[in-house]
Amino acid sequence: MANQVGNIYKNLDPRIRLGVQVVGFAVGIYIIYRLIKGVNTLQQDQQFQSEEQSTANELTQLNKNPYTRQKITESQAKSYANKLYQAMNGLGTDEQQIYSVFYKLQNDADFLAIQNAYGTKTISSGSYFVSDVRGTMVTCLSSELDIDETKKVNDILRSKKIKFRI
Repeated sequence: MANQVGNIYKNLDPRIRLGVQVVGFAVGIYIIYRLIKGVNTLQQDQQFQSEEQSTANELTQLNKNPYTRQKITESQAKSYANKLYQAMNGLGTDEQQIYSVFYKLQNDADFLAIQNAYGTKTISSGSYFVSDVRGTMVTCLSSELDIDETKKVNDILRSKKIKFRI
């Protein structure tokens, strides 16, 4: 069987053989690219897991004290995290949606609860020519917001006496 395929290949026009070789080479390069990209994503995810664990630990500490306990429920935190993701994902950013989430926070624990619920996500740029962003809530917000928008979010946090910043 392999011998028959070899004979068919040898009997092909040289231009067609060249085309088969070029396509084979391109497929090989693409496979190598995907493998390298997968390894890089794995390394980034390990860094983000460490950050997520730190957030979870700090949230646990704040929730032990009745004065610093989070005021929003876990369900609300997940909902707010999803709103932030949807505001950033795809072409364009819905800054008003982002501001509205941060206006609802009451303390540091609320911020951490949303960050914990957000986890690590990939934000699609909505364009083939602009790379996607993968990271935690703060990483993605930093990537999506310009300086003035970041300042506005930080002003909202400061006005609520929340120590965390974007």
